[in-house]
Amino acid sequence: MRRLSLTILLTIALYSAKAQSYASLYDRETRPLLSTEWSIGLGPAYTGIDPKASDSDVTLSPRLWIGGYMGMSLLIGRSFALHGEIDYMFGNIMASSGKVQHKVKSRSIEVPVMMSYRAWDCVRLNVGVSITAMDRSRYVNAKDDTMEFGAVRPTWNFVVGAGLTLGRRLLLEARYVRALQRTLNYFEGREFDSDSYRVSLTVGILF
Repeated sequence: MRRLSLTILLTIALYSAKAQSYASLYDRETRPLLSTEWSIGLGPAYTGIDPKASDSDVTLSPRLWIGGYMGMSLLIGRSFALHGEIDYMFGNIMASSGKVQHKVKSRSIEVPVMMSYRAWDCVRLNVGVSITAMDRSRYVNAKDDTMEFGAVRPTWNFVVGAGLTLGRRLLLEARYVRALQRTLNYFEGREFDSDSYRVSLTVGILF
């Protein structure tokens, strides 16, 4: 009986210590100098892409995309954090040239790395770069052949965003991503450069 009571007391003590340690990450006055925060999220995004060739008759009409991410923040002191993510984005673009129109299916894996300013308890401001690790965009032509469209997202992109935490677990974030390079694209025998951007809204969980 004594051993059982001691086990229960130790379990309660460990659980209480863990809860206090978790709560301290959200208390700016007691937060340790270095700590970590993990997050996952999902949300819609709009990717704009614009052909830049003056003699090209190709028009691109993006549709609503969906993306998800897994992120980790290294909290530095009370007001700053170094935040990194692995994002997976997928969506479609309607490409047209004359009377020919095909749906381009695009998938990408991106790695944003940002500095985050968190001087207020519920607001965070982020700025950094996003590196595209993989971008696969293809369409099926009239002959049922799968054709390469070229990357929609270039390797280097600029990122700025703002987030709002609700309670201790929920994170709402808006983000704007601007391409720092143009991509080389192909459609129905035409070759052209494109410029792109993305606006996204995500709902995430912190832990």
